[in-house]
Amino acid sequence: VDDRQYGQLSAEERAKAEEEIDRHYARRNDVLFGMELDEDDDERDRRRAQFQKSGADMDDQQQQQQDYQQQHRRQDYMNTDADLEDEVNLEAFDVPLQEWISQDRTRRAIQRRFRSFLMTYTDEDVDDVSSSNNANNKVYVQRLKHMASHNLHSLDVSYRHIMNREPILAMWLADVPRDMLDM
Repeated sequence: VDDRQYGQLSAEERAKAEEEIDRHYARRNDVLFGMELDEDDDERDRRRAQFQKSGADMDDQQQQQQDYQQQHRRQDYMNTDADLEDEVNLEAFDVPLQEWISQDRTRRAIQRRFRSFLMTYTDEDVDDVSSSNNANNKVYVQRLKHMASHNLHSLDVSYRHIMNREPILAMWLADVPRDMLDM
């Protein structure tokens, strides 16, 4: 519990603090959707201006932009999963489950698997008929975008989806929910 005392903020100081918080959350959302944080605004503006001057029609520009974003998403994804030393066989543990889950390497492996589940689970995996119209639509990517754009703070994830795709995570979620949800 934070029991420190804070003084009153002027409207100007409060606005400045809120802008800083907004920038922080914008950076977090950029990471979530595969955008680069290292890229500064001037570089991004310069690249966009150069791209628009290229004379390519709108379809080519959009395709090039999508290709660029996909390339960087793949690189980011590969960089986060490139740590082979962190590879852990989650099913092979010889200690109590809570102790196993509390180990750093295990936590990172669980987080990677869950992140991968969120980023790759598609409507194709869903059994209901209404989803057949939007096959290959990434369910949780769409939900995360909606959550971020509406400034929501929680994401509803179907246990059934986890159970079908990542049974070990679903089993552990049922066995030690507090430890799993703390991640």
